[in-house]
Amino acid sequence: MSSQSRRYLFISLIGLLAATWGCGPKFDPSNPESVAKQFVEIYYVQKDAASALPLTNSIAAYKIKNKVQVPPGSQAGGSASAKTEYQLVTTTPRGPDQTIYVYALQFHSPAFPDRKVFVNTQKKDGKWQVFQYIEQLPSQELKPPGTPPPETAPTSPAPN
Repeated sequence: MSSQSRRYLFISLIGLLAATWGCGPKFDPSNPESVAKQFVEIYYVQKDAASALPLTNSIAAYKIKNKVQVPPGSQAGGSASAKTEYQLVTTTPRGPDQTIYVYALQFHSPAFPDRKVFVNTQKKDGKWQVFQYIEQLPSQELKPPGTPPPETAPTSPAPN
């Protein structure tokens, strides 16, 4: 390869890198949606619980540290190579310091059914973090945290 060809290839690569550098939104820790999206990207798409941990606190951090819930596909025998996609479904603000994001997750693997994940972000000490995350499988009905339980009918005593 001639030096002119190498120079052209090098300049082309630099141009390509410069063009893609600004593509897509950047992670913004002062934005709750950015924190929620980054959590979903790292935890569910990259299946990297350890790297998602700094984005969490409270219940979410406990779940990750104690392996109460691990990213689907990261378990032994799971297909980590299966493509995972996600889409923001709803956003529910709960005041100035709390917002809940619901994402639809598609795993493209028969071993891991698609599901929704509720990502509860909270601002504490000026920093947005994932406070809690809850998965909903298609067979489950799950309401955002803070939703009152349904009314239950009173039961009458059993006859003697």
